Amino acid sequence: MTTAAPSTALTTIQPAFTDAERVALAGFLAGYRGLTREAYALDLRQFTTWCRNRSLPLFAVCRADIESFARDLEARGRARATVTRRLSTIAGFYKYAVEEELLDHSPAAHVRRPRVDYKSHAVVLDRNGITVAPSTVWQILKNAGIDPAPRREGPGWAEFLRSQAQGILALDFFTADLLNGTQVDVLAVIEHGTRRMRVLGATEHPVQAWVVQQARNLLMDLEDVETRVKFVLHDRDASLTAAFDEVFRAAGARIIRAAVQASRMNSIMERWVGSCRRELLDRTLVWNQRHLMIVLREYEDFYNTHRPHRALKQAAPLRQLPDGITDLDQFRVQRRDRAGGVIHEYRLVA
Repeated sequence: MTTAAPSTALTTIQPAFTDAERVALAGFLAGYRGLTREAYALDLRQFTTWCRNRSLPLFAVCRADIESFARDLEARGRARATVTRRLSTIAGFYKYAVEEELLDHSPAAHVRRPRVDYKSHAVVLDRNGITVAPSTVWQILKNAGIDPAPRREGPGWAEFLRSQAQGILALDFFTADLLNGTQVDVLAVIEHGTRRMRVLGATEHPVQAWVVQQARNLLMDLEDVETRVKFVLHDRDASLTAAFDEVFRAAGARIIRAAVQASRMNSIMERWVGSCRRELLDRTLVWNQRHLMIVLREYEDFYNTHRPHRALKQAAPLRQLPDGITDLDQFRVQRRDRAGGVIHEYRLVA
């Protein structure tokens, strides 16, 4: 007598899970249908098999384990688009577990994904399950003489950012590697109108209680300087929970979440993170979390009081431009080293 094969996608992933892991896997897959569900089930099956071979429970996985899984995929010759898709599936699964309060934080929240060239690697699926490259779709539309979709009514995203700059607060997480082998998440925020930035804090585990407290501290600082926030812009990081957003909503601000994989929507914040890496973190050996906060506070002060900004006509957020100089022979410049000589400031000698 033969028994019927199990019909659920969960049982085809891995036969042995804890109750909490089964609930998370079943709930995550239940939100999808058809080819999408099959693709996600395949990605999770490969990840859970990889974890099982290393005796790693799903809810005991850390960020380093997921990055090791990605490196194994690349070592086996998987394309970057495939690695990126599987990391996205894993991130979505852990995000679901956090939302259902099965985990405190997502180990995949800040895993870096391979950069993909959309014209040569990224693919899309049509209704019939046929794989088509976006560049092929673009070429077909171009040959057919079909122009891009017309602009919608109302202001575009760039116009919105310029018109509401004085009321926009943008924030984001970025990571920093320490010499003691750990990797911490840093939460920073920047005001669009003034370009003033603040480093809110750093932690190895950005759980909900920690990020909510950082939001409250930020609002108190803004009240002290009488800064009114209308919009709070951030990405869809799993660490930025609904409770975090509710702190700003209670203060009268509107939350704007950037679209998936659309870093340009938060470009000002992303550019600051890039500047911080190029000018400081990539040139500094940071020993521990305390040392990290010291150098970041030093860079924060340098950025706000000295570093020129094109958007401010070469002024700094907290320093106006000096009066026009007519005779350069009457002035002398003095250099001041900051952050151990990594950063230099230049000032006129009185």
